[in-house]
Amino acid sequence: MSKNFGHITLKHLIIKEEKHIGLQVSANKAIHAIIESQNIFHWNDWFNIYNAPNNKESLNLIFNSFKGIAWINDTHFFEGKKRKIILILFHLNSIANERKLLVNHMSRLRI
Repeated sequence: MSKNFGHITLKHLIIKEEKHIGLQVSANKAIHAIIESQNIFHWNDWFNIYNAPNNKESLNLIFNSFKGIAWINDTHFFEGKKRKIILILFHLNSIANERKLLVNHMSRLRI
């Protein structure tokens, strides 16, 4: 693998109760140029990752667009699929619970 060959790791994301494909990308000008040229990729500030809708068309676009440009690590995406989604949901739920506790604590301090 050459030094200029980038890499992309696919992740499972759930955004607004919809499944998305997360693209964790290396710092590579060619990869970022392709991402910016396609209108299905969007940056998500919460996850600090690019994402696209989780469907067959998006997967085909990802694999075809980055062929010869980047190595795509899909190990976490296709194996243990249910486990990854559950972990992300658990993480999001725990963050929401922490926020509720913090808001509740802050309201008590104001009294």
